[in-house]
Amino acid sequence: MKLVLAVFAGLIFIFLVFLYAKAFTDKYKRRIDNVAKHYGYRNYDHLKKIGEKEEEKVIRMKIREDRRRKYGKQN
Repeated sequence: MKLVLAVFAGLIFIFLVFLYAKAFTDKYKRRIDNVAKHYGYRNYDHLKKIGEKEEEKVIRMKIREDRRRKYGKQN
């Protein structure tokens, strides 16, 4: 019985240690993100806008390419 309780207590202890470690790393990552945002290294809104522009550019290129295939190259 003591062995079962000891194993159970050990598992709970290990679970709590992992839970604490995850919370600590999440807090550390948030801190890094906040510092990076402050200095402009990770401007997520800016990166999102750049991604959208690139996506629109690719779509325009595909439309242009389809038009050229359909009507032939006209300069």
